[in-house]
Amino acid sequence: MQGTKHIAVPTLSSRAEPRVSPVDGHFLCGRFDLGTEAGSIRVRHLRRNPSISISHFIGDDVAITVHGRAALLEKGHPEADELAALYERVYGSNPYTWGTDVVLVRVDPESIITYAPDPSKFPAKAAD
Repeated sequence: MQGTKHIAVPTLSSRAEPRVSPVDGHFLCGRFDLGTEAGSIRVRHLRRNPSISISHFIGDDVAITVHGRAALLEKGHPEADELAALYERVYGSNPYTWGTDVVLVRVDPESIITYAPDPSKFPAKAAD
C-alpha cells in the first residue's frame, strides 16, 4: 500500500450533505495523508467537522475504506516537515510551494475496512 494512491474523500457540508472528491493520497505508517488548499471547501468542512472517510480500490481485487478524524497540518506544524519531505520525494517539490496556503491532511483512523476476495492478488496489484 505504500506510495501514491487515488482516493475518494467525502466530507460533510454544513447541512450534513456528503461531498466526495477524488485526490491523490499517500498511505504511510498505517494512515492516509493528502494535500489541499487551506481555502478549499474540503478544508472548510473539516475545520467544522473533522470526521472523514477515505476509500481506495483497485477494480474488484482490493478495497480499503478508512473512517476517522482529520488532523490539519499547516506549515509549521510539528509533523508537517516529515510529511512534506515524503511529498517532495514523490512529486519533486515541497507541497508548501504549490500554493499560497497549502494544508496537509493526516487521517487518524478509527476503523479500517478491507476487502480482497483473492488476497494473493493484492501485493502485485497494489504496486501498480
